[in-house]
Amino acid sequence: MLGFALGYVPVKFNIVRPMNKCMSLLRRVFTFYLDGFRDMPRWGKQLWVIIILKIFILFFVFRLFFFPNYLKSNFDSDADRSMHVIQRLTEIIN
Repeated sequence: MLGFALGYVPVKFNIVRPMNKCMSLLRRVFTFYLDGFRDMPRWGKQLWVIIILKIFILFFVFRLFFFPNYLKSNFDSDADRSMHVIQRLTEIIN
């Protein structure tokens, strides 16, 4: 009781609400990131929008315009495509 008289309050480690055991792992991960995004300052949200736009441009727009489907345009069937890939992977370079 001496701690209470001096103004000391013991720390409770279980102050966070317990997780529902039925809550799936995916939902917990989603809520973790959603809560983090809600508590983020405005400049952080703007930075994430820029990052997502950059990823979209790199993976979708560039793929459409700069990386055409070579195998689809040059070979008619899946067997021809697979033979071409096997030959390219196994040929010996002199």
